[in-house]
Amino acid sequence: MGAVIRKGRRGRRSNASLFVVFCMLFSMIFTVGAPAAMAKSTRAAIVVEVNGDVSVRKAGGSKSYTAYEDMSLNQGDYIVTGASSSVVLRTADQDDEITVGEHSEVSLSELANQGGGKTSKFKMWAGSAWMKVKSLVSSEDDFEIETPTAVMGVRGTSLFTMVNKDTGTTTMLVTAGIVRVQSNVAAGNGGTQGSHTTLYPSQQINLDSRTQTPDLRAAVNYANVDQIVNLASPRVLESILRGTQEIQKENDDIKKKLSEGLQNSDSKPGDNGILKIQSVDDLNKISGNFDKLIALIAKEAIDAKKIDQKLLDQVNQAISDPLKKIDLTKVEGLDMTAGVDPEVEKLKQTLQQQQQQSIAAKENAELARLMQSILSLLAKIKEQKAAMDAANKKALQEANEQAISSFIATLSAEQLKQFQANQSKNESGTGSQPATPPAAGGGGGGGSSSGSRNERPAAPALISPSTATTSFNPAAVTLRAPADTTIQVFHGSELVGSAPGNGGQDVRIPLKLLSEGSYDLTAQTLRMGRTSDTIPIPSITISDAPILISPASELVTNSPAIVVKAPLNTDVVVLNGGTQIAKAAGKGAQEEVTIPLPQLGTDGVAVYDKLTVVTERTGWRSKEVSIPKITVDRSMGIQLKSATRQNDTVNVQLTMKNFVDAKSIYAAEVHLGYDNRLSYMGDGTVARNKDAVFGSQPESVEVLKQSAASAGTELVYAATNFAANGSAGAISVRGEQPLVTIPLIFTGSDWNQLKMKLFYYKVVDKNGNVIAELKLTDNPIEIPVQ
Repeated sequence: MGAVIRKGRRGRRSNASLFVVFCMLFSMIFTVGAPAAMAKSTRAAIVVEVNGDVSVRKAGGSKSYTAYEDMSLNQGDYIVTGASSSVVLRTADQDDEITVGEHSEVSLSELANQGGGKTSKFKMWAGSAWMKVKSLVSSEDDFEIETPTAVMGVRGTSLFTMVNKDTGTTTMLVTAGIVRVQSNVAAGNGGTQGSHTTLYPSQQINLDSRTQTPDLRAAVNYANVDQIVNLASPRVLESILRGTQEIQKENDDIKKKLSEGLQNSDSKPGDNGILKIQSVDDLNKISGNFDKLIALIAKEAIDAKKIDQKLLDQVNQAISDPLKKIDLTKVEGLDMTAGVDPEVEKLKQTLQQQQQQSIAAKENAELARLMQSILSLLAKIKEQKAAMDAANKKALQEANEQAISSFIATLSAEQLKQFQANQSKNESGTGSQPATPPAAGGGGGGGSSSGSRNERPAAPALISPSTATTSFNPAAVTLRAPADTTIQVFHGSELVGSAPGNGGQDVRIPLKLLSEGSYDLTAQTLRMGRTSDTIPIPSITISDAPILISPASELVTNSPAIVVKAPLNTDVVVLNGGTQIAKAAGKGAQEEVTIPLPQLGTDGVAVYDKLTVVTERTGWRSKEVSIPKITVDRSMGIQLKSATRQNDTVNVQLTMKNFVDAKSIYAAEVHLGYDNRLSYMGDGTVARNKDAVFGSQPESVEVLKQSAASAGTELVYAATNFAANGSAGAISVRGEQPLVTIPLIFTGSDWNQLKMKLFYYKVVDKNGNVIAELKLTDNPIEIPVQ
């Protein structure tokens, strides 16, 4: 679940979108972030402490430098800490402090004087950190910590944050102050109920992008101290403990406000939080949790050998009030139900039951899948055994036949005549006992029977076709017959196909090329010159006319093309009023053929209602198949409008024009290119713009993906108007409208000859028809960056 965690008066909105499915045309999954606001003037952060391996990569560069005390950091710098390492940063003009623990990755995404306030934004990709933010002077001041699943905006607050590098899960604990958490994922009913919550000191929330909670209150609990201490690095825990006195002071102020709220009958403090204070006893339990948290963290950290007693003694020495010193002999656990709203408890129970049911359903589905796999494996083993038995039987029969042939070769004419007579008696059943072949050179010994091979074979079993059917050349039939027989297919007395039997396995028999028309075929089996009864095969009609797949109905497009299926060894010919305009090779019934029609409508708008398609073979042409009316409008399409430079950012603007009514769109894909001086550094979604084509649609999804190309870098933009209820609403574009603005970061040193390129785009309607497509791989549209 993506979420926004924010405290303060300066409101913001997150525009991240959840990408559900992107099938049919575009096989990719990616996430994109909104462009950062440009700063009017920059500020700095100072490294005040370095322990161990800490490196800094300066903004726009690729080389990393070793961090050192008093090092000045600026917007865009990227910090990485190694094992058993840490760094403490402080904003130069605000004294806001961040302690970054080991195995962490943090970037200074924005340090600026913005409007009338100061903006400090940090991105945390992995590791643990503790933030101590001074009370901000101006209402326009803003301090944010962003993770893959949350943005934490704070004002006079201290909090711990941990990011799991592998899963992106964010764990956040409030040690002092109040934090508002806002989810950017709508509730399951389509509304916004439960999409935000408020956290008080000693409360914790876990935000996981892989799961969605319809009401964020269900994700809030009192602190799991064991988990926090296990996740936090020793230097981060030290910073938390050294801030004890300030934490106690700020939390005392919150206790006072909660008490005043109780007196004024405000039983639910905060905005959609988990607390409901109905009595002084509730208030005392909540306040008790405030006081217990730091002592619990200290005790657990000492037990885990992450800090020592000496540090705790130093912390207590700095606390002037004896009653507020940390006494490990009097540590009590948190009251996990202190002041928790019964409605929230009921909500958690309901969601837990739903989760358990979901897990049970998944386990049952997995069990069913495993059972099906076992059954399939057993069936495969059975098939393999049957094939092995058949092969052994066939080998034995062939060996017997070879032995008989070798024996016959030794017989005299008289002995051979006697042997054949004995065979005839055995086949007709008139012999009183089995005859054995006479011995070579001997006189009148009998001959042995060849067993079931001398019996008349059984008729084959017809598998398909089961009913009358129409087929391209070459048609085929499927039958089953014993492995020691040959299956023969006849049209009258003409043999049109044959293949060896394969026991219990289906045998597909391609037929010879047949002229167009209907055929009543028969099939039989053959063994050692003896044939079975014949069986009829349902009528097969041979037709070489193509099958039109697309367009299935009238179409308006700027990239006309048709999709057909046609027989092998034929040419598919497209005609306009009887005149050939395109040709392609047929690929058989299993593969579609796409035939572009670039000759149509080279300028303006043109209507084609006399299009047909046929197949041709040497000296022969099939009947014509009509193509629905195609209107070609070359004025509609996607344009690379501009690439505008603003400081180190290049904003690339795409527009769409003239997709109206019958040309209404459902999805679009655009491929851009640029050299390695530019890079897209977003993390996910496109910011929703109500004036843009897809941004104006509440159910639309827009995504970006950058990848390396043979000559620079390629960026793919894709969008669809996917509706949650499964419906697909078409979008009309009248005139020219903005499609998307994409922010790219300049990382080079030379702006000369910097260009943006458009290689390809495709636009489809809700039926999957391509209504606009442009392929310019070898000659892309180029515009300069200005």
